[in-house]
Amino acid sequence: MLKGPIMAVMMLSMIAPALAGDVKPMNKTSAEQSEEQNAAEIVVRRYMDLLHSGDIEHIMDLYDENAVFLPEGGTTMVGKDKIRESYVALFKLISIPDGESTLEEATIHGDIAVVRLATKATTQILADQQKIPLNSRELFILNKVGGDYKISRYMFNTLK
Repeated sequence: MLKGPIMAVMMLSMIAPALAGDVKPMNKTSAEQSEEQNAAEIVVRRYMDLLHSGDIEHIMDLYDENAVFLPEGGTTMVGKDKIRESYVALFKLISIPDGESTLEEATIHGDIAVVRLATKATTQILADQQKIPLNSRELFILNKVGGDYKISRYMFNTLK
């Protein structure tokens, strides 16, 4: 799974903050589109807050049962149990004391939300308290499950 602090740092970019922006409606009125964006935004804001606090169980509440996590340079994790294992391993190695993301794209397509972010964060390696800045790009696909958005697919890569 994780191979030391380098993989942990690469996994750091799991920070996803606020969604905002203009999105052209697809088969929905502007008001319905805005409502859907707000619903997706709440999920992503919650994810960011939980990531900073290291609250794995509540982070997992944001994923759907068959979610797929595709970390840069890591093994693809399929299903909540495998994704949870990734977070447990990650938070044994690092903390994420701060981070800020900028929305680059947010679109709603029926019951699917696609969100693309640019993130700047600080990772703290727990073994030596070293702080490492990180810039990354993130892609989230959220599906409606029981009327609520859940993270279905998550992928990121680190910028040099």
